Amino acid sequence: NSLYNAVGMSTDGPVSDAAERVHDILNTIEADLAECARVIEDDNSGLIQVLERTRSGVDLSLEEIDQIIVDWNMLARKHGISPYVLPTCHKSLRSELDGNVEAR
Repeated sequence: NSLYNAVGMSTDGPVSDAAERVHDILNTIEADLAECARVIEDDNSGLIQVLERTRSGVDLSLEEIDQIIVDWNMLARKHGISPYVLPTCHKSLRSELDGNVEAR
């Protein structure tokens, strides 16, 4: 309001109303970001801790995981499909080999 008074503008009206709405939205964003940071950093149940616990259960090195991803992408390229549909493609091929259904 003091800015409006300094430039001689009324604190009532469309500019003031719009500025107030923006201010309220920014306050909401600030609160949401603080909550997000808390969820990420929480000592016991935060995202970082969950990821670290999950990682400790994987008996592969990062290099081995990287190689699996490279192999997965190469296999998908070989078949001309997205890496995301590779499991479906594998299932279809397996079904055809087992004589259950025709591959798609």
